[in-house]
Amino acid sequence: MNETHYEIVFIVSSKVEEKDVPKAVEKVKDLITEKGGKITYQEEMGRKKFAYPIEHQKHGFYQIYEFDLPNENLKTIQKELMLNKAEIIRFLIINKLPQTEAKKPPKKKLAEKVETVLSPEKQEVSDKKTASKKKKVSLDDLDKKLDELLDKEIIQ
Repeated sequence: MNETHYEIVFIVSSKVEEKDVPKAVEKVKDLITEKGGKITYQEEMGRKKFAYPIEHQKHGFYQIYEFDLPNENLKTIQKELMLNKAEIIRFLIINKLPQTEAKKPPKKKLAEKVETVLSPEKQEVSDKKTASKKKKVSLDDLDKKLDELLDKEIIQ
């Protein structure tokens, strides 16, 4: 029995009441463990807005698991998740290389990474910092330099 390390990202439907989201997440966790999987990492990203509507919904609750699972059980998990369209509207399972503790970089939550990339306030601050570091040159100085370059003889 050969085990592989996987990562699953799934979206719980916004039609599921917020108080029932942990139950839906627990069902996925139980499904993985029933099929011989061992969950090594879990992250709840919370409610996020979709880029486009999925099944007439605009929001969903994102969840991430990393787990080890025997290869032959992956297809059964995928089938079970496809049949559970009422609660899980999208999922993606990928192979992931397991990392030893020595090689692992400090884990920054994916939600934090997304926030730093998407946050317009933080982007404006970084733009202002780079703009202030640039040396400002007046138009008169530029005109003088341009005149000097044009006045020089071109050597062929």
